[in-house]
Amino acid sequence: MTIIYRPDTLEEALDILARPTLIQVTAGGPPPAPQPRAIILDTSRLHAMAGIHRIAGEFIIGVNTPYTALIRSPLLWPAAACLVDAARLREDDLPGSAFIHDLPQVSLDNPILLALTVLDARVEMAVRTEQGGVARAIMPLRDGLLTRPERPHLLLNLRFAAGGPATASALYRAEDLRALQPDAWAAAAWLGMDPESGIITTARLAIATHDTWPTVCENPLTDLIGSPPGREAIEAAVRLAQRMCPQPRASTPLFSLALSAHLIRETLDRAIARSRPLTS
Repeated sequence: MTIIYRPDTLEEALDILARPTLIQVTAGGPPPAPQPRAIILDTSRLHAMAGIHRIAGEFIIGVNTPYTALIRSPLLWPAAACLVDAARLREDDLPGSAFIHDLPQVSLDNPILLALTVLDARVEMAVRTEQGGVARAIMPLRDGLLTRPERPHLLLNLRFAAGGPATASALYRAEDLRALQPDAWAAAAWLGMDPESGIITTARLAIATHDTWPTVCENPLTDLIGSPPGREAIEAAVRLAQRMCPQPRASTPLFSLALSAHLIRETLDRAIARSRPLTS
């Protein structure tokens, strides 16, 4: 019989994680791939891991949040729409997914990771101290996911800037590539506009490759910042990205395809389209 624990506090949860046994962490339902003889830690009662909030210019999303809740939430649109795009893709791939299932086991082909990278997200983590208490720390996304403490710990939430009143983002993934092995399989863009002039004031672009952490391309966006959004600005960004953000190819590909330029055009165009109602 499966043993399920539902702690009411972080202290209780970390005490359970300190046990020398196999533990699977989930929230409100079974883990996607239940393992025999594993103890289930259901964190659905922990408030620090729940909810979608906008506080003091920052989004804070608990890792217990299922992707269906992101898709339904109007709070994230359009500034964090790239995360909604990623949630739709992930929900299509694996219905019932949530951050708590994806982030502890980082998969580089997960669009959620690309969206969080372009949003410049941070993570908050709870760690059990030597005295048995709880220490909470906020750290960059990559550090929080790839460099875990040895002591029992839990990811609590994700944090990223909400942006200004005319901020929009987008994520686009290429589908059905079959035997083709492109230089990149997805891209995400985050743009901030001046609501009066419509000029682009801030921009970030991230590209997902096959077997590396998503690449953040900053220099190619210099031609976007200070320019009106349009085809010329997008093409200038694409040209610079092709020169300054080369993407590694998969080893010994059967076929290869330079797809990154199309991905960049598509994400920038979608982000700009989403920002136009805010700047008109």
